[in-house]
Amino acid sequence: MQTNSAFIIKHRLAFNGLQLEYLAQKLAELEALVGVVQVTLPNKRTDQLLMKYDASKTQLPQLLSKMEAWGMTPKASWWNNIKLSWALQIDQNVLDNSRHVHHCCSKAPEQGRIKR
Repeated sequence: MQTNSAFIIKHRLAFNGLQLEYLAQKLAELEALVGVVQVTLPNKRTDQLLMKYDASKTQLPQLLSKMEAWGMTPKASWWNNIKLSWALQIDQNVLDNSRHVHHCCSKAPEQGRIKR
């Protein structure tokens, strides 16, 4: 299944429990999920992950639940909580936009048309 580039979003969040010896295997398992484009360590910091995925196919709570099963939990810092809340809101907006049915520009919407 192909991803739609219009709905690809990325988040950089900090996590507890990232064990470097098993991390490559776990990241590969996350990338195998439908809609996930890339999950990487963005720099030398070993507590952050950069996640890119198609929000019309998968959502952040799905990724977080899989990671929590492995013992990887989001850090409880003030800034990480703000970023996590923001990421969840963005996910919901992108999902809603991906499910929106457009109408033609030269016609009135269905509910506004007079049926004859």
